[in-house]
Amino acid sequence: MINSGELLNGAGLAYPAGTTTLRLEDGAVAITEGPFRTFAPHLRAYYLVSCSDMTRAGAIAARILDSRVTAVEVRPVYDSAHAE
Repeated sequence: MINSGELLNGAGLAYPAGTTTLRLEDGAVAITEGPFRTFAPHLRAYYLVSCSDMTRAGAIAARILDSRVTAVEVRPVYDSAHAE
């Protein structure tokens, strides 16, 4: 993916216990320790790719699956800086 130019970014993520969550409450920022929601499975890594369509994104995601990775979510990214 690096050679094709499709891989833009990616990294492993820390465990959810190290998360700080910020929310807007009554016009003020409230900060709490811990994730927004607690789930048994958690996001362990991300890959940001630029490809032609969701079919290609799915093909790339399928390459990530192995015995340690049981599921991969594929989502479009909306770039608000370039929104019309």
